[in-house]
Amino acid sequence: MTIRLLKITNIPFLLIMLFVFYSTDGYIEAHKPFFPDPAPTSEDSILISNPNISQVLYFILDNKTNEFWINMKLEKGHNLILDLGAPKLSELKNIFPELYLYNKIDQKEFSEIYSFKADSQTKVSEFHEPFTDTYSWVYLKKRYIIEEQGDYFIKIKSSSDINTKIWFATGVIEDFGITDLINFAGTRSDVKNFHKPDELNEPKNEIIIPESIGIVESENNTMLSESNNKITNLNIYFIIIFVSIIIIMIFFIKYKLK
Repeated sequence: MTIRLLKITNIPFLLIMLFVFYSTDGYIEAHKPFFPDPAPTSEDSILISNPNISQVLYFILDNKTNEFWINMKLEKGHNLILDLGAPKLSELKNIFPELYLYNKIDQKEFSEIYSFKADSQTKVSEFHEPFTDTYSWVYLKKRYIIEEQGDYFIKIKSSSDINTKIWFATGVIEDFGITDLINFAGTRSDVKNFHKPDELNEPKNEIIIPESIGIVESENNTMLSESNNKITNLNIYFIIIFVSIIIIMIFFIKYKLK
């Protein structure tokens, strides 16, 4: 009886997985996407609480906020992934972003331990993301071994006079839950809009909260305010489908137990 019940209760989750699988051409995005608020200084930095979780941050740099800061608490021996890219757009063809990695020594002092400055000689690769059907230029794919435990900061900078769309990815563990599957339609739409040239399509300062949070608010940055959770119409459809399947399976289980 126990084995039978386990098989029955696993059916809803299996159906959802199959639905997501076929509706995305057999591919589920490997990185959890985030659209954080601007973080122009170390005090405003976005804190990534679990740097092992695979995640990508999408943001825009301009004349007023030409820097974006990220904070991580890292252990000795951590293999830090530093992937830096931008949408493949004609207006961004000659954009050369910079990335700096710092170890915070004390309250005011930072020690630079790695730097990357793209230029016309930088070998830029192209990347196609099949889940969103978007194309990017990849400037940097760096793996950096942390030599000592500490407080680390990443600064991403642009010296361009135009709005520069940038993404930064880190982490290796693909950690997805039911909430991620429910939110995937809205996520896909936001990422596609980010890769479009029309500035009117730039994503708002809203974020979809996955089931296992890898990013939390830092001291001066309320990035993950629950009031900003986005639920699109497609998300609602998925919720209705999910709840309906659960209800059907409950009645089915009761019938089998009679």
